[in-house]
Amino acid sequence: MIKRIFAALTAALLLFCCFSCSAPKTGETVTFTLSVTHSDGGTREFEITTDKTTLQDALTEQKLISGDITETGMFVTTVDGETVDFDANESWWKLLKNGEQTTVGVAGCAVAEGDSYEFIYTVGY
Repeated sequence: MIKRIFAALTAALLLFCCFSCSAPKTGETVTFTLSVTHSDGGTREFEITTDKTTLQDALTEQKLISGDITETGMFVTTVDGETVDFDANESWWKLLKNGEQTTVGVAGCAVAEGDSYEFIYTVGY
């Protein structure tokens, strides 16, 4: 009996996650915020409204990011006009989603209504 209840709860949780964490449907408009912390410590805030489904597509469309395209997506080198140079000083852009560092790049980040993203200019590890 306990196994059946556990299996039912697990299935319900999986369904909830699949539907609540999914990317918007193509053509659906979402609004999210982007905060950029530059090398001088200054911060700029943006409110983005888009019908794109990934952070890469939404921010590229707004001309807020650019970088090197790889097999797995974009390696972001420029955000809001500022370019990092890892070879020169180990600088890179840290990406956070809803206050937590992401485990995927911009191509893997599905945008959703009300999300907040942050790019933080970072030197070293």
